[in-house]
Amino acid sequence: MHKLLFTLVFSFLLFGFFNSKCIAQQVQFKNEQGKTITVKQGDQISLFYNGYLGQKQYHNADFLYSTDSSIVLGTNIQPKNEKNANFLLLHNMQKKEILFKDILAFRRISIGRKVLSSTIQFISIMSFAVALSEISDNNQLNFGQSLLYSLAGGIGISLFINIALPDNPKYTMSSGWQVQTIK
Repeated sequence: MHKLLFTLVFSFLLFGFFNSKCIAQQVQFKNEQGKTITVKQGDQISLFYNGYLGQKQYHNADFLYSTDSSIVLGTNIQPKNEKNANFLLLHNMQKKEILFKDILAFRRISIGRKVLSSTIQFISIMSFAVALSEISDNNQLNFGQSLLYSLAGGIGISLFINIALPDNPKYTMSSGWQVQTIK
């Protein structure tokens, strides 16, 4: 069991390392204190921005590429089935272009962070399942009690991951951040 888990985690990390080395284009956020955050292809980015009619919008998607004045987020999946393509378009999951001047706040979510989140979630669920199994065997829990423990454990694990690794935008452009494309 441990060998399988180690192999899965190692392969995810190895995939993330090689995927991050295949960089075609990057976007760099800089602030006045000299701190820089570079977003590469394969990274996920979480943005608050001014929408088409000036309304505040939120978008969390993979970084695809950027132009001189905008950033393009979405997915590179080109579905062959028309129903799948319509679903992606309906849920705004294909591509979205956001102008640099419209970005209000951002957060970079790297591949390593996504792998860490998945790993924590997997380990938490497996350890909770083992603990629930032990409690159930020793105390002879009925179905309702097991269901309540499972529900509480699922909510607790989700809250823990959302608190430990939040996805909401962290850095605001009004605090001196500027964005530029790096080729």
